[in-house]
Amino acid sequence: MTSDIMQFLLYLTVSSVAASVNLLVGFTFYSLLGLSAGLLYSLSVAIGYLAGGGVNWSLNRLITFPQSGRPVVSELRTFVIIASIGLLLTTVLAAVFRAAVAVYASENTARFDGGYVPSIDVMAHAAAIAVVAVYSFLGHRWCTFDRGIRSYLSHLIRRTDQRNSSSTLTQRVDKAIRK
Repeated sequence: MTSDIMQFLLYLTVSSVAASVNLLVGFTFYSLLGLSAGLLYSLSVAIGYLAGGGVNWSLNRLITFPQSGRPVVSELRTFVIIASIGLLLTTVLAAVFRAAVAVYASENTARFDGGYVPSIDVMAHAAAIAVVAVYSFLGHRWCTFDRGIRSYLSHLIRRTDQRNSSSTLTQRVDKAIRK
């Protein structure tokens, strides 16, 4: 297996701990504390995501990704940006999946014989975490624990400028980034 695949598998293993924290905290809020009506469900999912995010940052920085050479503060700032987008994706997807599963569940009322049937809230939350895991790996692999977002944006702008034969845009962006 290539090192990228191995790193992704390690990321999934380490992040499963963070996902468990995410689900457990979210479950505590929307199931045990009853914060599941309307936007309270999304708030519960968001609180779970934030709790899991702290675990995700710590474990992945220590175990999954080699040192980037960037200051910890810079990595953390990039992590917060990538994680904020992940938070938005997770809460929106959980709400969408919850609505879709609710429609399906109301049409198909068959139950498993004596087995545990997770609640619609848990299934939607878990599905959202699974989908966002791919985005999170790519974002953290290529930005948080690599060169950072600025480096990629500067490179993209320089390439665009070279194609347009104009360096003034690059100079203005580089100057703005340095401020």
